Amino acid sequence: MNRVAAPEEIIRRKYKEVAAAVDVHLSPVLDNIYFTLLQGYFNCAYECYDVMEKPGKTESCVQNCYATVLRGRQQFETETEKFLGRFLTSLKDCTYKFESAKWQRSETEAINDFESCVNLSAEDIIRGLPFLAGRLENHFSIRD
Repeated sequence: MNRVAAPEEIIRRKYKEVAAAVDVHLSPVLDNIYFTLLQGYFNCAYECYDVMEKPGKTESCVQNCYATVLRGRQQFETETEKFLGRFLTSLKDCTYKFESAKWQRSETEAINDFESCVNLSAEDIIRGLPFLAGRLENHFSIRD
């Protein structure tokens, strides 16, 4: 008997696929951001210790240097969360359509439509990842 996948299984498979694509496209960007920001932080902190004479001022100078790293990480996370939020919204839409379709068609047809909807949502978000990566690279002035 050919078993039809449950909606949860379909979402789980596609989520893994999208997560892998996110990793491929955004990990290099994140690595570069962290490398660049941390390099800037260490240079800035070095200057704090080199220039400042009072320990209290040195500490606040170093904290200001680290704030740049935190802002960069927050910017990356905000952009990524906003982008992936679209995927979650489209999955919710697929789920709502599935719930309605269960009352109008057979469960197999409803699940097939649901799977198609989830596949399209995943493909759409994966297609957009290079553009998100490019936007982040632009924002953080990452050059090849």
